[in-house]
Amino acid sequence: MNLKQQSFIIISVIGLLVLGAGILNHFKKEIKLPEISLQKTKKEDDGYSRYVKCSIVSNIGPQNILKMEMAIPYENKEQCMDLKRNMNRIKNDFIVRIEQQDMEAWVTQKDFAAIKSEYIKIINQNISKPVQNLYFKSLNIF
Repeated sequence: MNLKQQSFIIISVIGLLVLGAGILNHFKKEIKLPEISLQKTKKEDDGYSRYVKCSIVSNIGPQNILKMEMAIPYENKEQCMDLKRNMNRIKNDFIVRIEQQDMEAWVTQKDFAAIKSEYIKIINQNISKPVQNLYFKSLNIF
């Protein structure tokens, strides 16, 4: 190998290393020590950490659609897991068991307390430890 070929190879390798370092520097992620430690870190309290979130979309009458987003408070991890495990059954029971006329009346009269109490009753029929309350995050009629 002559001197020109060796120089070309060395310059090419150095160029690739610089290019690779530039790419790594551009896409680098800051390493946080808690992410690589084996200790469990505490989650920050975001205000919703003790709630199971739920949303339901249902037809109300021939032209209206009701969309409800709720937060259901839980007391312990077992109740949380029970709520999450049975959430699809709870939603289906709510949609199937409520008479359409009742739901139309509740929505037109804006009787959110009746909707809330009926949903709590259905939740408590499907989980082992009853919940006392739920909170509407949004309730929209389209």
